[in-house]
Amino acid sequence: MPSFRVVRRPYRPPQLPFYVEPLPDEALLSWLLRLASRLRVSLYALAHSSFGITDRRPNSRWWLRPHPWLLAQISERTGDPVRRLRAMTFDHYQPVYRDEEATDRFCGHHFHLKPPIQRAFRFAVCSACIEEDERPYLRTTWFIGWMGVCVTHQMPLLTHCQHCHQSFRTGSFSSQAPFSPDRCRACSSPIRSNTDLQADSSAFVLQQTLLAAKTNGYAQLSGIGHILWRDLFALIDILMGALWNSTTRDERTNSMWLYAKALGDDPGGRDLYCSRHDSLRFIAWLLDGWPYGVGPQVAQEMLRRWFRSKRDFVSSHLSTEWVGKSGAHNCAISAEQRARILELYRDLLRANPGKTTAVRKAIQTRMVWVAGRYEFQF
Repeated sequence: MPSFRVVRRPYRPPQLPFYVEPLPDEALLSWLLRLASRLRVSLYALAHSSFGITDRRPNSRWWLRPHPWLLAQISERTGDPVRRLRAMTFDHYQPVYRDEEATDRFCGHHFHLKPPIQRAFRFAVCSACIEEDERPYLRTTWFIGWMGVCVTHQMPLLTHCQHCHQSFRTGSFSSQAPFSPDRCRACSSPIRSNTDLQADSSAFVLQQTLLAAKTNGYAQLSGIGHILWRDLFALIDILMGALWNSTTRDERTNSMWLYAKALGDDPGGRDLYCSRHDSLRFIAWLLDGWPYGVGPQVAQEMLRRWFRSKRDFVSSHLSTEWVGKSGAHNCAISAEQRARILELYRDLLRANPGKTTAVRKAIQTRMVWVAGRYEFQF
């Protein structure tokens, strides 16, 4: 009598009834939102029922660096290979440091302490890209919080609606409303391109340098030389943190006037508090011609305040999950980094021995109106 053996095969869940093709450089979140719209369900329902995701934290960003098991689950249900899905995440970038991927990371309002929930799910868009898309979607690089220029059109990325001035958000993930990144979720106005709005070349060059450093782990800057990604970001965080948290309102105004005077620009037309592009341009000015020039001298004053301060004013904008024990290694400025930044500070002191006092006075002295314009009084 023949014998039979029961072969137990592992359970394979069926693939989803509909499929959405990932688009070039599309972010995983954008693709999942489009897939949820195609299935007429919410992102929460799709993530929980199909992929086993139960993370409902308001500031969660599991789609940026998902666990390999999660990518395997998504691949099994959608049919897309894991390699393709991984390319839609931040897996190929350097690990996050000092919450540097947060929305509007270099803008002034980020350095004023806010609850983490207020920073969640905001994004930037290139209006020219959105208008050219047959099916509008969000690019992966737009989710990096300091990206301020479109790499394709070299136009400043938009973070707020031109009509109602509300920030662009994905909306509630429990909503079944169709995903429409080409329209403002608050007022439903379409996002229109303004071809006259071109990015400053210095802001674009700095952004590409930062993007390459985030990929390779290091950068090569004129005057500074070879610098590791973490050291470079710590330096920028110190400079901007000192500007917003260690200066008075008058001192910040004076710094802006020095910035405008050096570039022959109008300080009233620059918004370092909300604009990613303008913040990148200001940082580029601080580093331009290092260790010589007015910008590096302002950077020198910001570094002087950081080295002499008894409080850590450059970390007050980090939420508790970063400054706590679990995230200490991802936010602290190590002794090695401090030594590298001190080396750069000493280069500034050696390069500007006679100008240090003048620039410091310009920052600390109130300007007065003389002959139809503001002048510094020494």
